[in-house]
Amino acid sequence: MMKKLTTIYCLMITPLFLITMPTSLLSEEVRYPIPCYEGKDLEKVREWEKTWVGKRIDSSNVDEVKELLPETIYSLTKNTEKWGESWFEIVPYCPYKMATGTIEATIKYSPKCSIGEKEELVGWVAGVPFPEPKSGIEVAWNFHCWTRGDTEISSAAAFVVDGRRGSDRHTAFNLWVTYFAGRCDVPPIPELIPNPKKIYRGFFAEFIKPSEMKGFLNLQVTYKDPLKPYDSWIWIAALRRVRRQSTEQRVDTVGGQDNCYDDNYNWDGAITRNNYKLLGRKEFLFSRHQDLKQLEHMEGDCVFDGVRRERIKMWILEVVNKDPGYIYNKSIWYVDPELWHITYADKYDKYGKLWKTMEHFQSVYKGYNEMDAAFFCGAPTIDHQREHATLGTVDNQLGKNIPITTYSISHLYRYGR
Repeated sequence: MMKKLTTIYCLMITPLFLITMPTSLLSEEVRYPIPCYEGKDLEKVREWEKTWVGKRIDSSNVDEVKELLPETIYSLTKNTEKWGESWFEIVPYCPYKMATGTIEATIKYSPKCSIGEKEELVGWVAGVPFPEPKSGIEVAWNFHCWTRGDTEISSAAAFVVDGRRGSDRHTAFNLWVTYFAGRCDVPPIPELIPNPKKIYRGFFAEFIKPSEMKGFLNLQVTYKDPLKPYDSWIWIAALRRVRRQSTEQRVDTVGGQDNCYDDNYNWDGAITRNNYKLLGRKEFLFSRHQDLKQLEHMEGDCVFDGVRRERIKMWILEVVNKDPGYIYNKSIWYVDPELWHITYADKYDKYGKLWKTMEHFQSVYKGYNEMDAAFFCGAPTIDHQREHATLGTVDNQLGKNIPITTYSISHLYRYGR
């Protein structure tokens, strides 16, 4: 009898043991990286490419690839009366080569990751938390956790275009970004020590143009705690004073551009501020290995020419801010399945009318130790209602050492003066 009871007891606790067993034991089951196309799917894409690769697409033949374009890209290409003539080129799909550190961190830490009661990310240390996401919030956290080479030094320049008048203005700024935590490639890994304030990312920007913005500085600090509001300060050169930014000021446009602070990286706010609905996956033509030298711009033209587009199966999310008074009624994100960048976004105003389209042209740079690091090299934003645009290009250096003191208020004072 005792033997029978023991057997029953063991059968009862076995499922519980499997549930509570440390997830780190399952790390060897993690599959990463996962290319967008494999096997027969890849064969189909390669067969399609035999017809289309190398072709220049403009208003005369864009209908032939309409099903592979978001409605907004199709309209920008087709409606020449409003947007002028533009073209892009179709190039072969090429999977990204992932850095060794990102692969190791994803395999080691992703089994420990989960979504908390307040939709916060739990158990994450570094790497991609959900290599095979099952929900919109998991896709969003994958985007948030990509550290883009761990450090970034960028020089950005942009044309601010008035499409109705056919004129340009110019803007330029420098940017320094360091990820304090979640680091995969640049020592120390996975976090800078010490990190007493538990910072996730430091962000420092200096405006060069236009003249009225010259000397304007912005410091942002994002924390490891996903529920803790980020801090932001600005140096106003005309006043020679530092001012703290409120969350409401995140929706102000920057330097006369069409972007607000929350639009950085297509979304630069707390992940928990939004609700996410996964709309599924669909194939599109998007920029992934862009050569900046091939981009062309004519004064007064709101659309870049010379964009290189690859066929890629994107994750699509409907994103609605939890604040009913937020500047956007909703956004549609198109997320790259290998980089987890928001490659493209359509954003709607409070009345549900299409307002802005934002795209990131991706390129591959050499990061720390000459490892490949993919990042955006251009970022056009188009205001559909005003026939206005900000067409930006970026020169990036990834994986460089940046002094930690860069992300302090004292540095903001010293640099400004």
